[in-house]
Amino acid sequence: MLIESIILAFVFGFIFGGELKNLEKIDLKKMYLVLLAFSIEYIAGLLINGSDLIIRENILDFTYIIQIWVYLLLALFFVFNFKYLGIKFLAFGSFLNFLVIMINRGMMPVKTELALKLGYYNSIESLMSGKVFGHEALNFITSQWIFLADIIDIPPPYFFPKTISIGDIFIGFGVFFLIFFNMFYSKDENNPI
Repeated sequence: MLIESIILAFVFGFIFGGELKNLEKIDLKKMYLVLLAFSIEYIAGLLINGSDLIIRENILDFTYIIQIWVYLLLALFFVFNFKYLGIKFLAFGSFLNFLVIMINRGMMPVKTELALKLGYYNSIESLMSGKVFGHEALNFITSQWIFLADIIDIPPPYFFPKTISIGDIFIGFGVFFLIFFNMFYSKDENNPI
């Protein structure tokens, strides 16, 4: 959703007369918090996917704690930048994802029907064998708060078919708003949206 949101924000921004140079005024504080959060998640993903069984099991044992640290770092970033409408949407979407992940022992349940239909068997195998950090196949018996999980299918003819969550939708809107609205105000107007 992020790439699509960025592209759409630029397209609509240009259509309605926004200017790229106006994005200079976006003054996001403590960006290193986001980089650190994604680095932690990325490293955990590498370790869980490419390591032996003992390392994988250790990462799985600490998934809950790793997720708390990732979302805590993101929350701090949101607090420092809450003046922007886009950040408010990003924060809300992240909070929804955090809730369902925490209630499911640090894992985001993922509905696999679309992936099966599209023949993404390797991706499903990785998911089922615990090689996708922070994600697990949705189980309608054991998964909790399914309505917040990755259950919304975006099938073909969409260019990038995927299954997303309600939180992901809010995150997409947040990225869109952060770019789109800020394309219309020059740095001198000091009008963060």
